[in-house]
Amino acid sequence: MKDPYLQSSMATFIDAFEQNGNTIENSVWETMVGFKAPPIKTMAGEQGFGDLLLISKAGNIVYSVARGKDLGMNVNDTQLEKTRLAKAFGRVLSGGDTTLVFADFEAYAPSGGAQAAFMVARIIDTYDEVIGAVAVRISADLFNRVVQQRSGMGDTGESFLVGETAGGPRLRSDRVVTPKALGTSETGAFINAALEGRSGTTILSDTGGSSSFVRYDPMNIPGLNWALITTARTDEVFSAIRSLRNTILTIIAVVAVGVVCFALGLTSIIFKPIQQTVAMLRDIAEGEGDLTRRMVVKRRDEMGEMAEWFNIFMDRVHEIIRAIAENATELNQLAAGLSSISGTMADSVVKISQGAGQVDVASEDMSGSMQQLATSSEETAANVNIVAAATEEMAATAGEIATNTERAREITDQAVENARDASARVDRLGNAAGDISKVIQVITEISDQTNLLALNATIEAARAGDAGKGFAVVAGEIKSLAAQTADATRQIKTLISGIQTATGESVAQIREILRVISGVNDIVVTIASSVEEQSVTSKEIAGNIAIVSQKSQEMNGSMADGASSAEMVSKEISRLTSSVQDISGSSVDVKQNSKQLSGLSDTLYQMVRRFKI
Repeated sequence: MKDPYLQSSMATFIDAFEQNGNTIENSVWETMVGFKAPPIKTMAGEQGFGDLLLISKAGNIVYSVARGKDLGMNVNDTQLEKTRLAKAFGRVLSGGDTTLVFADFEAYAPSGGAQAAFMVARIIDTYDEVIGAVAVRISADLFNRVVQQRSGMGDTGESFLVGETAGGPRLRSDRVVTPKALGTSETGAFINAALEGRSGTTILSDTGGSSSFVRYDPMNIPGLNWALITTARTDEVFSAIRSLRNTILTIIAVVAVGVVCFALGLTSIIFKPIQQTVAMLRDIAEGEGDLTRRMVVKRRDEMGEMAEWFNIFMDRVHEIIRAIAENATELNQLAAGLSSISGTMADSVVKISQGAGQVDVASEDMSGSMQQLATSSEETAANVNIVAAATEEMAATAGEIATNTERAREITDQAVENARDASARVDRLGNAAGDISKVIQVITEISDQTNLLALNATIEAARAGDAGKGFAVVAGEIKSLAAQTADATRQIKTLISGIQTATGESVAQIREILRVISGVNDIVVTIASSVEEQSVTSKEIAGNIAIVSQKSQEMNGSMADGASSAEMVSKEISRLTSSVQDISGSSVDVKQNSKQLSGLSDTLYQMVRRFKI
């Protein structure tokens, strides 16, 4: 210890003691004590020490705060040489690293045999030379004030110190609940375990049927083998635990009720809009498909944002489905018009076929007559009346042929006009199908965006944990709606593709019909010209019948020309019949295609009718 004041006081007291006959009975010593002692007394009183001794290197006790009987003695004298104080002093002055030694309790004779313990520390000067030691006497009261604290110990709980001595374990503090004084022998397996350096707890039962809780721990004090023992009746120890348990259970119950109430309120706040959303999505997916319904946006959190985006999505879907419905209606009307045109064309083809049949019969008759005239040309003069009759019949036949030919020309003109009208309508149908394809592409893009929105909602639900499970349900419903929309879009796209294919085929067939009818029209014009020529020839024959006999050769030539013309008419009528048959087949194909187109438009309209727009 290098305390300057203690160094100075030690040197002063040693000089006053040794220079005056190794005794305290001198005025110099008294004067020095009166001058130096007050701060030392104050320190000892503040720390609660029983006494503070200054011992010279020679073993003389040159100062004592308590001024007990040991003041002026030498620790090596017969009265003190066997005390633990003397042994501790010897260890401190022996050198080495031991600068502080604790002397265990024992009966100290200068204190009237009272139990006392000492802490001894060497004092060195400024040259690191040992000049003596300071010994602090620790009374049992100092330990009792610390160990015997009653706060929280109840009525039966107490703590006490036990130390190992040559006579066995003994108390190093007084006991309160079971009154025993310091120095009394105290045994027990738990005390031995603590003195051996072990810690633990145990329950001790007495013969009366009661039990005590015991806690034992070793005290790590240099030079001492002490242990701290704490005991209490188990019923008192565990009554506090039971009380604490009941209090904790009560607090847990109150907190649980509060948490449940909070959770119910939070669930109502979170899941009410979710349930509304699920109900609306279920109604759209399974019910009437009301696309006019919208979510009410009253919040500014993730649910509110989802509701706003869902309303935007529903607005777009509503517009698209309404546009599809309008196009489907127009498509159905166009299909009906095309079917009507194909029916009209079929009727016209029947009429042309009938007229061509009549023309063919008439041409055959005319050919027979011309051949008969050719074979009977030599008898012309004799049979003028017969020739006249035949000429009149031929003229009538020619007029009938001219009439039928004009009717055929009008029918072919009407057929050409109807074919052009059908071609225009089919072209508009193709354009409408193209517009529908663009709308379907927009639906596909919106469906992909909705699917992406559902994926983001699922990620946010996963991040939110249990609180986001309802959010995950909404995300799943939106994803299901997007999948249904995508499926419907693919079906509509397939139907539109079929419509476009059928439209292209119809356009090609109508153009072929238009080409055939144009050819028939040209043939009919040719027939009409031939018939007109035949009529002029018949008139010339009637006008020149009086000179038939003189111009028999000319008549023979005319008959030959008439036969040739009749044969040409027959061939043209055959070609007309073939063309009419082709037109009839094409009109049947157009009618079938128009029926398919009408069926597709009806299917598209039925799909759109699933939604309320």
